[in-house]
Amino acid sequence: MLLVKVVKLAWHDNPVLQNIIQELNQFGTLGERHLLISLTAMEELIVEMGYVTRGKNLLAHRRISVNFRDQHLYHILTKSLECIKQYSESVLTQQAMQNIQLDQQKTGTSTSGQSSNIMVENLL
Repeated sequence: MLLVKVVKLAWHDNPVLQNIIQELNQFGTLGERHLLISLTAMEELIVEMGYVTRGKNLLAHRRISVNFRDQHLYHILTKSLECIKQYSESVLTQQAMQNIQLDQQKTGTSTSGQSSNIMVENLL
């Protein structure tokens, strides 16, 4: 990914690029597809920061990767864990709603939406 290469190569030369994680987080709030792109870019950034770039001093690489680790890696981890939690909760809710609908179809009765919501909350 070109963006990730540019950010790594200019990490210390252009400190504005060090705000990439905050910008990716803001971009991810625009929708599910944007969130996926944002998380993919963060993943690529983590991978790229681990590679030693040819033509770059090893000491410079270490400074860049340590700076990235200290400033941004924790935030990427927490954002990723939040996304996993939200996704798993939505999957569980969908499964619970499907189970309720199947139960209602089997018994031939329907319950009010409020009691269905209570049942979903109890399952979670």
